Amino acid sequence: MVSRGDPAPLRWLIGVELARYRNAAKLSLTEASDHSGISRAKLGHLETGRQQQDPDDIARLLATYQVDQRDIDRLISLTSRADEATWWAPWAQVVPDWLKTFVGLEGLAESEFVFEPIIIPGLLQTGQYAAALTASTPRVRADHSELEADATSPDWIAAVPADRPLAILADGFFPFLSPDDSHAVVQRLVDRAPSGELIMNGYTTLARSLMPRVKAIRDLGIDTAGGTAFDDPREPESWHPRVRLAERTMLSRSPYVDRMPRRVRTAIRIMNAFPRLAERSDLGVLRFTF
Repeated sequence: MVSRGDPAPLRWLIGVELARYRNAAKLSLTEASDHSGISRAKLGHLETGRQQQDPDDIARLLATYQVDQRDIDRLISLTSRADEATWWAPWAQVVPDWLKTFVGLEGLAESEFVFEPIIIPGLLQTGQYAAALTASTPRVRADHSELEADATSPDWIAAVPADRPLAILADGFFPFLSPDDSHAVVQRLVDRAPSGELIMNGYTTLARSLMPRVKAIRDLGIDTAGGTAFDDPREPESWHPRVRLAERTMLSRSPYVDRMPRRVRTAIRIMNAFPRLAERSDLGVLRFTF
């Protein structure tokens, strides 16, 4: 059996950051080598985390990529911790290489938590019950109307007013529809209205792959493998020629983070330390105009 020789977790994350900054500078490995004076082979090892990362090399590379000084200082400080002993060090000989990176990443976290969605009783999803429940609240207009419909059917679109701007709030909606159905819903609604906005929480492909781990989704037997997910926040612009991204609010950069529980704030700080990881897991709330 061939030994994999996986990198230490922090060295791997630093390598991911180095590759991200190089790509942002639009340099190939060869070009980065020519500009920095570091051999191409060594650059490759630095980016994979398989070689010990010297702070001077990191500083030289990041300066070549014209990275802000605060980010240079951040990565250099992480480099000094990359090979610190871990709690599982006494068992290093029996821990498989493929597991060391995973366990190491887990060890970097101060706490762990799992998001669980709220299961809405079926009764609450009926029009009459929802209307009765919201009748006494000033947050819902008295003349509002409830529409019971299959979102994937075109039949209900005729009930949507066509003479005024339309606000589409899709909270946790698209991941449970196939890409074709998601595109069709947006196309029908945008074609129906003269103007409006689409506000949605985006789900990355990484987030979609993790959804089956949520207990409520497993209990309900929901298959999200074919759900709508994308990594480019501008992807929905391709769903209709009138749709344009106006604003992206990432959870990890929201001012409301300060109001969240301490363990959530801690997790978000860890995620913010590695922007590439944040981009892959936190697409955020997206606001489109049309």
